[in-house]
Amino acid sequence: MDFQVPCECGQTLAVTMTDAGSSKLCGCGRLVSIPSLSQLRQLSGLSAYEACPADEIQRMVADGTWKLTKNCSHCGNHTDSIIYLHGVCEEAWRETPSILNDKSRVTVFVLRAFLFFFLNRILFRISPRNPEEEEPREFGRDVHFTAPFRVCASCQRQAKRKQGARELAEAVPALQRLLKKYPDATFRL
Repeated sequence: MDFQVPCECGQTLAVTMTDAGSSKLCGCGRLVSIPSLSQLRQLSGLSAYEACPADEIQRMVADGTWKLTKNCSHCGNHTDSIIYLHGVCEEAWRETPSILNDKSRVTVFVLRAFLFFFLNRILFRISPRNPEEEEPREFGRDVHFTAPFRVCASCQRQAKRKQGARELAEAVPALQRLLKKYPDATFRL
């Protein structure tokens, strides 16, 4: 993404994220200090930091900067009909503790089984960790968004098909950047 940084002479310099925090020579000969990336984003009307395109869409919907066109987002025909498209880009998942995923638990389990037959009294002195007492580990994060789009009645019928909502998302320029980052994202109306 290119950002514009003004020089004292009135010209603007096109800079990229990699230029943030450095200096760049203007056409007039002046050395222009490039602000940090968060400042560049704010100068461009974006929030200082957003983790992904889905966060950007959610922010734009929340602060009212999400723009609806007067035409269908898919076919371009004029429509007043608005639908809400829900996208799931990534979902967190949990790993719950079990005796099969920890070598020490398996060892204690085997030891208990062996001792059960030979030394019943010792059995109750050795107690493995209780899986129910442990917290499940969570990986990843939930990345979802819901945004309004103008979609005509015929395109809405198509979008209700199995791949229709995905085809609608692929046709919307605002979602194309999101699909590059999350190619396996799923969509529904």
